[in-house]
Amino acid sequence: MSIGAIAVSQQNPNLVWIGTGEANSIRSSSWGDGVYKSVNGGRTWTQMGLPKSQHVGRIVIHPSKPDTVYVAALGALWGSNEERGLYKTSDGGESWVKVLGISEYTGVVDVAMDPRDPETLYAAAFQRERRYYSFLGGGPEGGVFKSTDGAVTWAKLETGLPGGAVGRIGLAVCRSQPDRIYAAVVGPEGGIFRSDDRGASWEKRSDEISTHWFYGQIVCDPRDPERLFVPMTRHYVSVDGGRSFRDDFARAGVHADHHTIWINPNDTSHMVLGTDGGIYISRDSGAHWDFQDHLSITQFYTVGVDMQEPFYFVYGGTQDNSSFGGPSGTRSSDGIVNADWSMTVGGDGFYVQVDPTDHTTVYTESQYGNVFRFDTRTGERRSIQPQPRRGEKFRWNWSAPILLSPHDPSTIYIGANYLFKSANRGDAWTRISPDLSRQIDEWTLPLQGVVQPADAIDLHASTADYGNITSIAESPLRAGLLAVGTDDGLVQITRDGGKTWVKRDAFPGVPEQTRVSRVILSSAAEGTVYAAFDGHQDNNFKPYVLKSTDYGQSWTSIASNLPDHGPVHVIVEHFRTPKLLFAGTEFGVFFTLDGGGRWLQLKNNLPTVAVHDIVVHPRENDLVLATHGRGFWILDDITALERMAADAAAASRLFPVRRAWQFQRAVRGRNATGQQRFIGPNPPEGAILTYFARAGDRVSLDVLDHDGTPIRRVVTNTAAPHTGVHRAVWDLRSAPPAQAGGGPSRDRGAFVLPGTYEARLRVGSEEHRESVQVVGDPLITLSDADRRTRQSTLTTLAELQAAAAAATSVIDRLGADLRMVRAAMAAVPSLSEALLEEHQALSGKLAEITTVFRGEPARGIALTPGPPALAQQVAQLHSQVEASTALPTEEQRRLTAESQDIMKQQIERLNELSRALAALNEKLDAADVPWTAGRPLALPRLRAAPGGA
Repeated sequence: MSIGAIAVSQQNPNLVWIGTGEANSIRSSSWGDGVYKSVNGGRTWTQMGLPKSQHVGRIVIHPSKPDTVYVAALGALWGSNEERGLYKTSDGGESWVKVLGISEYTGVVDVAMDPRDPETLYAAAFQRERRYYSFLGGGPEGGVFKSTDGAVTWAKLETGLPGGAVGRIGLAVCRSQPDRIYAAVVGPEGGIFRSDDRGASWEKRSDEISTHWFYGQIVCDPRDPERLFVPMTRHYVSVDGGRSFRDDFARAGVHADHHTIWINPNDTSHMVLGTDGGIYISRDSGAHWDFQDHLSITQFYTVGVDMQEPFYFVYGGTQDNSSFGGPSGTRSSDGIVNADWSMTVGGDGFYVQVDPTDHTTVYTESQYGNVFRFDTRTGERRSIQPQPRRGEKFRWNWSAPILLSPHDPSTIYIGANYLFKSANRGDAWTRISPDLSRQIDEWTLPLQGVVQPADAIDLHASTADYGNITSIAESPLRAGLLAVGTDDGLVQITRDGGKTWVKRDAFPGVPEQTRVSRVILSSAAEGTVYAAFDGHQDNNFKPYVLKSTDYGQSWTSIASNLPDHGPVHVIVEHFRTPKLLFAGTEFGVFFTLDGGGRWLQLKNNLPTVAVHDIVVHPRENDLVLATHGRGFWILDDITALERMAADAAAASRLFPVRRAWQFQRAVRGRNATGQQRFIGPNPPEGAILTYFARAGDRVSLDVLDHDGTPIRRVVTNTAAPHTGVHRAVWDLRSAPPAQAGGGPSRDRGAFVLPGTYEARLRVGSEEHRESVQVVGDPLITLSDADRRTRQSTLTTLAELQAAAAAATSVIDRLGADLRMVRAAMAAVPSLSEALLEEHQALSGKLAEITTVFRGEPARGIALTPGPPALAQQVAQLHSQVEASTALPTEEQRRLTAESQDIMKQQIERLNELSRALAALNEKLDAADVPWTAGRPLALPRLRAAPGGA
């Protein structure tokens, strides 16, 4: 969910308020459901009302009465509503009062408080509306208002400020000189205005710099009332009270489109800057900036995937941050980092398609259909956008759809108001349709209930030409069966490659002209079509998902129980299981197992965020999401959902296991670089074992070799914590070798040989089995004979580690026994010298064996070079051989053989020593030495009780 405002109490920094819904009025703006409060510094949040405010521009907390809070609510961006204006609570959000209301079209975008007198407030009203076809960025109801009685009464400030229609206004009260107020005003007479008498009169300081509907902030330096910041596409700074401006940050390495800046009131050289590119921090007044690139906040519009192995790449276009591609996993132990990603094209990024037969060929697009064929090897980009002939005009969507044919990767489609086809990767194009839109002139359509004049403020700003294609699909079953959706609510279908088209312009329950957000053609039935409609830019937030089984002639809604306030951005059918559908909505992703009869939300650790695009990877069966605000997310292997769609009745089950790759993770040397670095987790390392069990069921999960011999226990007789799907991961290794000295091993078990294994699930009395295909590292060439030699060496070394662990345990036990014997012998003064000498000899032999296994005792803190002790040597050898998928070196094989010989000798000595100690114990019994461990207990002598008969 997007956030438009945040405020922290001056009295209690653990008290934090946020207003949901961004305030910047762009075409991709996300909305919210009111305001939230945290009393523990953001760990937990409570919704505190104003659920229909949709967009919040500012929140101000009273400095000494933290239960008093003001919220600048813009209200609906895409239509009229009543919950807009300035709201006040005096009881911490339990109740709210609208203290400044203008109209159903005009909200409040900014509010500022006098730092000397919190009863004095200034508010900026903003009249605006965006629709899919247009934008209106101002009107006569906007302006600056002032209250001196805690928002009970208000007066509009007019002296020196523009009259008539105005656009967005940003306000700043100077902390060091509160009589001074700055206003950045959009409009025909806009600019930077200043008042030095608390708003009674205003002077226009600059008409070259104002602000913009997309920005709207103005910030006064907390210590210097002459120093002023106006963040816009560039970041303008004035040091003379707004008279002149310069772009101080132009060469500072920060992204354009500046939206906000915070200046530390205690150290004004310390700044935090927010732009379309993210967050930057400076500690030298903006001379240098530190980019906070560890935050996963990318706004993706689309997602595409390639077919590389073992890790496919994920591609997508972003809001004003280019298009990028990167791996779904890496060979590195530190996971996926920013350096693993590469840009495919600049600008605002949109659709990305990758040739499934050649991952080096990527079709990537910036705004308005500006598509390129990108070579990932050379980095070259070839522009391939269809161009109109002289006198023609194509109407492109901001996110113009492109599609590779599922039948021929050299065939590509792109949509404007016409559909274009290229059979040679974009080198030449053929127009295969007439104008597929309703061909409505957006200048004739109303905004705020009327058709606006051409000179209305920011009319049609940042709006694509209305009447264009928003989605393209080609049937996986039949080449030339195509469907398109348009921004003005049409679905058009051709069965002959574009020669003839059938138009559908009415759909049950869907308002006319509602934008088609996605159209798809089924992989299972040729005549089956799905369409999703998104009406949020008509102020309609209902979900619309429809299905046709007759090539679009008739339609049925399958939205069923999808949440009413979450319009659908994308609908996807599973390529093998048509009853399994996924819907990406404004507030998350949903799935259905029965073709739309009932929808369930996929949640787990996925944030509440808009899901704009979805791909099911055609080989790995992963669910890949493009979120608009939290980057890419992948749910590995959705086979469980697929099988549950086919049969949801089983009490327990083990789902099919996809093949698993073996490879050694490399260390990139980045483990000590702090927390200011983004790290995306690698996929689970090994075979993902997914099963269904009911709460309380006793579950065991084992891996068996081809002979049916258990080689690894993955889940040990554990009670299932809940009813549903559970997952465990087998790391494709045998059990870890025993640890010398006891306790859990620090080493991993050896990789099993590539081949077919079996997973066995036992749930109560039920048993389920599935094969597991283990695949070797595709980059390593190793003969079967060498693999077996390596495996044999590792098995031997694991056995030697187990022997060393057992031997050192025996050493410890014998040492304790001998020390106990020595203490008992000291209690018998008449004990023979022969027994004492025998004990001493045994202790000496044990010391020799201990030195072999554990090395010489340490002398101070100096490290003594030399060969390792036996227990350490076999552990080191196992680790060294295991770390490389190669034939063990001659030295490793020699040392393994030597270790075997030494181990055999020393274990024989240890067993002999145990027998000798047993013989000594018999002699101690005869000598009446007090009892020690390892000897039979003697019954106590019976004595007569005192005074007894």
